[in-house]
Formats: sequence, C-alpha cells, structure tokens
Amino acid sequence: LALIGLVLDHRARSASLRYFRHLRPELSGDEHLGLAWRHLSAFGRVLCDRMLAYSDPQRMRIQFDVHGGAILRQAVARGRGCLLVSAHIGNWELASQTLNRVGAGRAHLVMIESEDPGVRALIRANMGDAPPAIIDPRDGFAASLAINAALSAGDVVCMLADRTHPGQAWRALPFLGRDAPFPIGPFQIAAATGCLVLPCFLLKRQRHRYVLVVDRPWSIATSC
Repeated sequence: LALIGLVLDHRARSASLRYFRHLRPELSGDEHLGLAWRHLSAFGRVLCDRMLAYSDPQRMRIQFDVHGGAILRQAVARGRGCLLVSAHIGNWELASQTLNRVGAGRAHLVMIESEDPGVRALIRANMGDAPPAIIDPRDGFAASLAINAALSAGDVVCMLADRTHPGQAWRALPFLGRDAPFPIGPFQIAAATGCLVLPCFLLKRQRHRYVLVVDRPWSIATSC
C-alpha cells in the first residue's frame, strides 16, 4: 500500500520528498525516495493500527508503555488541571486508552469530530473504559468555556498544537527554514488559568507496542 501511495499520490510523495531534501540534503535522490517510502509506510501502519483497534480491540491487543507517568500524576495532583499538548506525530488518537492506565483522572479531548455519525460512534465506542469528553474547537467560545470548566475541576485537557483552524489565534515561527503558523491558544489558556502544560507523544515502538512519552511540564507566566 505504501508503494502504491508513493507512485500514485503525487501530493504526498512531493511533500515527503521536500521534507527529506531539506532535512538530509547530503543524501542522493534514491535515498530520499527510500526515506519517503518509509515515511508513507509508517503512516499507513499507524492508520491501520487505529482502525483495527477501533473495529476489533480484542484481536488487536495493543500494549502501552508509559515514560513520564509520575510527571503526569504529579501535575494532576496539584488540583489545577493540566494541558497535555501533542502533535500529529505517532498515534495520538489512541492516547485516550493509555491515559486510562496512567491514573491521570478524567480527560477531555479537544478534537474536530467526524461529520459521519457512524464514524463518530465507532471512535467514541473504542476510546477505552473511561472515554474522554470531546470538546469540538470549531465553536471557539463554547470550547473555551468547556476547557476552562474542565481545568477548574482539576481535569486533564488534551489538544494538538501543530495545526491552526480558521479564526484561531496563531503566531508565525521559524520551522524547517520558513515561517509556519502555530496556535497560541494552549499557552493563553495556561497563562490565564495557571495550569501546567505537558508535552506528550504516543509513538509506535514495535508491532503491537506503543509508548506514551510525557515530558517535563511548562509553566506559562504572564508579564505585567
């Protein structure tokens, strides 16, 4: 499937090749093509894992390891809520199943839900024994109120910080040789509420094994 995508999906192939040419300019064209194939292959495996975990979780039996679970539990124990900030790296969609095992308390997931009711029901049904509450960011005002309420209750709020949506506050920052837009909402929330921001990623290590990596928290202070 990755080979088919590499041949037929010109947009994905071109984007991957541009990335590796910038990242590894010393390599040859064939080596860049090989890295692009590995890139699309890894992306395909992650997507398959997600759909298999949703459609047949007993058969899939994904094992989750956690690095930094104590950091997360300590942040939650402050009682002021915390933000788990991730990116489109690894398999963040499955992270909700991991949070249930860490003992992080109630979680809220900021995400745009599918318009298809069947897909939406499938995803919600396979988010673990204690599924997170979904906060849809398309209504910015309602989402802000829901996030503030969750943090005020001492809960965990999970969101991605590498993609902007229309009407969302953002800032252009240097990234891979050019300016790219990054949302500043998570950091505005942390500054306004005093909650901690914890970077985290769910990465695939082996065929049926993922590891949730939680890094040291950031504290956002406002300047007077």
